[in-house]
Amino acid sequence: MNNRIDVNHLQVAFQTKEGLVKAVNHLSMSFEKGSVTAMIGETGSGKSVLGLSLLQLLPENSLVSGEAFYENQNLLMMKASEIRKIRGQKIALIPQNPDTSLNPLLKIKRQLREVVAGKHRQNLKAGILEELKRYHFTDPERVADAYPFQLSGGMKQRILAAAATIRQPEFIIADEPTKGLDVLLRHEVYHIFQQMKQDTHIGFLLITHDLIFANHIADHLLVLYAGEIVESGRTQDLFSQPFHPYTKGFIEAQPYKTLTPIPGMPPSLIHLPTGCAFHPRCPHKKPLCQQEKPPLFSVNHRKVRCFLYA
Repeated sequence: MNNRIDVNHLQVAFQTKEGLVKAVNHLSMSFEKGSVTAMIGETGSGKSVLGLSLLQLLPENSLVSGEAFYENQNLLMMKASEIRKIRGQKIALIPQNPDTSLNPLLKIKRQLREVVAGKHRQNLKAGILEELKRYHFTDPERVADAYPFQLSGGMKQRILAAAATIRQPEFIIADEPTKGLDVLLRHEVYHIFQQMKQDTHIGFLLITHDLIFANHIADHLLVLYAGEIVESGRTQDLFSQPFHPYTKGFIEAQPYKTLTPIPGMPPSLIHLPTGCAFHPRCPHKKPLCQQEKPPLFSVNHRKVRCFLYA
């Protein structure tokens, strides 16, 4: 049994009328069973694109290259029939928005039955109710018999979590699970994920811009900017002492910190700057930063893409 997913030199671009949008650029990373790896970064940094690419869920105008090995197979090169056997059963996805992810015309029990799709059929009803109980539904039979519009936002988020774990996958990719939620619902999601982390040996890839969430639950942190990893390491280390200028700026721009924005705007993914992608906004830039792209330097058990640490 493979205990990790290894991504090597992943590139994802999208063909558009304006040009080729380079969403992910030569990205390499791994995440393991039993741990939570969080990816953070501004909107458009490539976080969701990376997650969806692993399950071949990108639109037809995408161009994907590189490797993503799971059980000695490249997920990116699998046939459609092969990847369908992986999705949900081995690698599950918790999508961004419960309102668009749940079918408004079907009861919850019908949707969970379709997720199971032939597995554990003998005790299907009991299994669905047991899974709902795991997520603190006090009246699981009523919830199973409800339509999505009859449930609150937090309840629907718990349904998505139940749909992801009911088949006992080895990995879960969670795409912005707190996006658009108010403070109370965000804390409910924090609790859901903490419970999943404690009760299972699932490996999580958490895609989020919610730094409080990432700091609360993640073991490892990847910081993305313009489709590249600019810093990675243990979550506690990165939050207590960020190295990369972008990581420092991104943390300081959060509401719970100083709310000081990073000057400038993220670069066009069609016309990326030469050298370091962050140099137009960096307070520490040097001529070299505009001429050469920095590699990932190893510094104190983490990786940093910055010439300050050469």
